[in-house]
Amino acid sequence: MLSAAGEPAGSYSAESFVIRHANTILDMKADGTGEQTETMIVAVQSEAAAKQFSVVSTFYAKQSQHTEFVYVRVRHPDGTMVETPLGDVQEQAAPVTQQAPFYSDLMIKQVPVKGLRVGDTLEWQTHNVRTAAEAPGQFWGAENFLREAVIEDQTVDLRVPTGLKLTVWTKPESKAQLAESDADGRHIYRWSWKQLDPTTGTEAEAMKKTKESQPLSPAEQQDATDGSLPDIAWTTFPSWESVGAWYRSLVGDRMKPDDTIRAKVAEITADKTTQEEKVRAVYAWVSGQIRYVGVALGIGRYQPHTAAAVLDNQYGDCKDKHTLLAAMLLALGLQPDAVLVGPGIRFNHAVPSPASASTT
Repeated sequence: MLSAAGEPAGSYSAESFVIRHANTILDMKADGTGEQTETMIVAVQSEAAAKQFSVVSTFYAKQSQHTEFVYVRVRHPDGTMVETPLGDVQEQAAPVTQQAPFYSDLMIKQVPVKGLRVGDTLEWQTHNVRTAAEAPGQFWGAENFLREAVIEDQTVDLRVPTGLKLTVWTKPESKAQLAESDADGRHIYRWSWKQLDPTTGTEAEAMKKTKESQPLSPAEQQDATDGSLPDIAWTTFPSWESVGAWYRSLVGDRMKPDDTIRAKVAEITADKTTQEEKVRAVYAWVSGQIRYVGVALGIGRYQPHTAAAVLDNQYGDCKDKHTLLAAMLLALGLQPDAVLVGPGIRFNHAVPSPASASTT
């Protein structure tokens, strides 16, 4: 078994696959638009991996992004190469869009890889262009490095206009290396990462047992209790107050109750006498009767649909369900407000960003 450089795979021969190179380049503009290029090089070392990578995919939000495969190719051990024709790329709505067609524009592009066999090296690259900012004049993001395989080389490049005010954060425990440079009017942050421990075999089992026998560090204990922070994160929002102001602008009058909502509240609370009983009743109805559907990309991650639309469609994500609940509470004469938290996501005080939150 040879590596991409033509050298023996050595102690990694037991691995199903090895990621030789993974690179993400995010080239952002001050207005919140930008481009993202993803490159992957994977050594396929088992039939299971050949099956796993027989189709490669990329996701995007149709209304604000467009994405393309730049290339998909297979290098055989003898040096010959097989290109997958890009005309073979298939596009379809992602499963969440099929579940909630009025709420999501999430699309998936897939391509069956041509000529892939055990012993080959698979290479592919995608290019995504964001044509509309999620928040005008702002952008943010977070990344976690790959850990569930041997990673010989992974890099993340964030390129921004020189002089742009930006908060950039690296998790100390990630052990990622950050370098900064300037070129062509861009300030470039580059994180480098490797994961060279085997994930299968006797050596991997011994390392696993050793780790299990050691007490957790304070940071690991907090990760286990509160959830892990991302390895790296960045944001142009100057404060959490500015994040809150932006979210309130998205909500607007979307939680304003109409006559239909008022009638539904009257129906739900007809036999209730106290305000607490009425609140509990509408909460139970929204949580039990409105089907949850998660929306993963685009402004739909943050901007709720109108309370009337959520009631009519009988489904929504967390912020949609909150918006309907808030409208019902308004109909009861209360003044509700949203709390932005991320389920399973630890709050990162250092990075004021919508990436750290969803709505409850």
